[in-house]
Amino acid sequence: MIKLDHGVEISVNPEYESLVPKLSSSAYEALKQSIKERGLLTPIIINPQGVILDGHNRFRICQELIVETTFNVRDLGDSLKEKLFVIESNLIRRQLNSIKRIELAYKLEPIYAELARERKLASLRQNSSSVQNYTDGEKGRVIEKCAKIAQVSPSLYHQGRYVIKTASDEIKRELRLGTRSINETYRLIKEQERKRSTEDAQKSELQIPKEGIQIYQADFREKIGLIPDESIDLMFTNCSHCDSFLQRDVMQFATRILRRERYFVVYTNKNQIQTIMQAARGAGLSYRWLIVTTNKKSPYLANLYGFDEHCRIMLIFSKGLPTLKGQRISDLIEGPNGAPSSDSFDATQIVSSFSIEGEIICDPFLDYSRAIASLELKRKMIGFVASQEGYEITKSMLDICRSRITSR
Repeated sequence: MIKLDHGVEISVNPEYESLVPKLSSSAYEALKQSIKERGLLTPIIINPQGVILDGHNRFRICQELIVETTFNVRDLGDSLKEKLFVIESNLIRRQLNSIKRIELAYKLEPIYAELARERKLASLRQNSSSVQNYTDGEKGRVIEKCAKIAQVSPSLYHQGRYVIKTASDEIKRELRLGTRSINETYRLIKEQERKRSTEDAQKSELQIPKEGIQIYQADFREKIGLIPDESIDLMFTNCSHCDSFLQRDVMQFATRILRRERYFVVYTNKNQIQTIMQAARGAGLSYRWLIVTTNKKSPYLANLYGFDEHCRIMLIFSKGLPTLKGQRISDLIEGPNGAPSSDSFDATQIVSSFSIEGEIICDPFLDYSRAIASLELKRKMIGFVASQEGYEITKSMLDICRSRITSR
């Protein structure tokens, strides 16, 4: 164990070392030969406790060769920032191909997420504002940031991270060696998934409920081939948490399952309007109009770019040229007598305006307020909830609603 003059012992944190890819045998030997001939040119970076942050391979080689080792101390404050430094240092310095850079950048996502949560907690302590969980909207921004640091396009980063999550170890090894391309591997994986989905659909189509609500605890994309084409009368969901890739998947899903001349109503936020519009156009849906709902008693915010945090935005798209099925609906949804609106009130207005009794609604990101509105208005519904917790909450709320309806 090496000990510095001021008594600090140099050590290796296995977690930090595992964050960066190992050098190949040939690269390790080339680095070793360079250090043998020229000495250590770049100091090893350590934290104040002597833990190595950057230079694990150089440190090991210096020990093997018994070469004088120099150190620079970096005080980054906490382990999260140290992990960030470990990864970013290797991304900046090492010569890596695209998939290796994406693999490193992918490890940054949970670190960025935790740092974002800590910033929100700090904001709470300073101004007592509410702290929300790390959202998929923030996740979308993190993905763009990771793509930039990996020096690839957001599209290639999206493909690469998908391959990392789904491909076999052998395929990932071939990608690292450069014998496969990311684009081709991604395309082949998607083709295999579509084939499996089609085969599953032929074996057993997802059951359209004869009445009531059918909930699936799953990512809707896992069941995407199980809903028959043109079998849904209204699609109603919330995409304010979706990144551009998930928006595209949702729009393509809507185009396939909606009947002709039917509507897709989607919650979004003002920062995502443009990407939602682009995804809808790309999927062949037509934009119809915009509805604002406000959870604060305030005048109508007519200027599109004047929406504040109290406003929720719904975009209305259609497949073909439909007419409203139920009651007419205003461009502004407010509660009774101008009171603030709520999720349940919004859902009741949309379901009653864009569908009629007995029709089928699909929600790929099911929220219990939309499920309850469908149940109370005697619509059928298919919904997907990705998390187990959300699934249990939605089921409990629906059970309460069913009991209330039965007792009437």
